[in-house]
Amino acid sequence: MAEAWEELEQAFANSNTKLIGEIDCTDEAAAPICEGEGIEGYPTLKWGSVYDLQEYGGTRSFLALKKFADRHLKPICGIKSIQLCDKATRKEIRRWQKMTLEELDAELLAKTEEYNAIEKGKEEFVANLEAQYEKAQEEQKAAKEELKNSGSLPLMKAVASYRRKGGDNSKDEL
Repeated sequence: MAEAWEELEQAFANSNTKLIGEIDCTDEAAAPICEGEGIEGYPTLKWGSVYDLQEYGGTRSFLALKKFADRHLKPICGIKSIQLCDKATRKEIRRWQKMTLEELDAELLAKTEEYNAIEKGKEEFVANLEAQYEKAQEEQKAAKEELKNSGSLPLMKAVASYRRKGGDNSKDEL
């Protein structure tokens, strides 16, 4: 894999529209990036916009990687290629470009706080679900234990088993 990757990097080294790069997820400095991208195994290949990376699942030979890069890696909408953006996105980018850095930072902070609030809401929801699940597990365990300890379930099983084996205990006196 390493050899194929090096060959791919060399093939696109002078490209103005395609970037082939790597990040060492064993490096502590890279850990936040790798965690943010959900990278757990190595090597993990991702492609696309830095804001929306997709996992590559194809063959890892040089020829397969090169063919994929030639077909899929292309300029996308962004600050340096605004002409590739749709009309609404171009309008937003231009609006942000006209803002002072302070205004842009304030809007960015507000959007980041909104994003974090959504994440926090999800985390709280999951924590609540986990607590409900644990409570249900405890209640179920207690109910099963109570039923088991009441004696009725084991005795019913014993009577049923005895009867299946041909025994008739219906005339036995208590």
